[in-house]
Amino acid sequence: MMKTTSSLILAIFFATSFITSTNAQNDYRDFKIRDTVKDENFTIFNMNDFRDALVQLGINVYKWDMPIPRDNDYQLEFYVQEYEKAKLIKDSVVRTWTTKFWGFDENSRAEFQYIKNLRIISEMPDFNDKSDKLRLKVSLNSGKFQFTTSILPRPIYECYYLIKFEETNFEIGKDIPLLLFNAGWEINFEGELVRQYCGPNFIPADLDDDSLRQSDHFFVFGYRVVDEEFYRRD
Repeated sequence: MMKTTSSLILAIFFATSFITSTNAQNDYRDFKIRDTVKDENFTIFNMNDFRDALVQLGINVYKWDMPIPRDNDYQLEFYVQEYEKAKLIKDSVVRTWTTKFWGFDENSRAEFQYIKNLRIISEMPDFNDKSDKLRLKVSLNSGKFQFTTSILPRPIYECYYLIKFEETNFEIGKDIPLLLFNAGWEINFEGELVRQYCGPNFIPADLDDDSLRQSDHFFVFGYRVVDEEFYRRD
């Protein structure tokens, strides 16, 4: 009986580990939806169906406001940082943008406009395909500007976890981390080595957390605004 119970617990653990390793953290804050709908409305497509379909596909949506000052045309840098055993080993700028640009108001008059919000649509990789990548589609100002970038997990780790950082106060020159892509760490569970990640729902923006210190390998995707004109005038 004890052996059967242990086997059942192990099976549940592996199933849970597989589910959490192939899906990102869910953070659909923009919709006030219920988990169930009335029976008479069940066959009508609703936001619950849309949400569940995205989760099954490993797709998630994240949104932020960007409180960038409007007193200058600063340079906006998106970065990917790579950490091994909580030590920064690589810091790469993947895209730069200006925070101030010419646009048109509702009356088609030219005016200065500013970067004010950000959306990321993430798609988790297939961890059975060691060449597959985490894909991030980044949209600025409600989709007016867009770009895509990707992160290749290390093939020696069988899974990674995608978690959102907690929001932090904005400062010029300060790194603003947005998403954590974390390989977690291995534990011995009844003689079997299994990979897990156990940490807060939202990672501290200063990276000061035991879950990161225990992690074998992780990436941080974020942005910084530097006091440098995007369009340099020599």
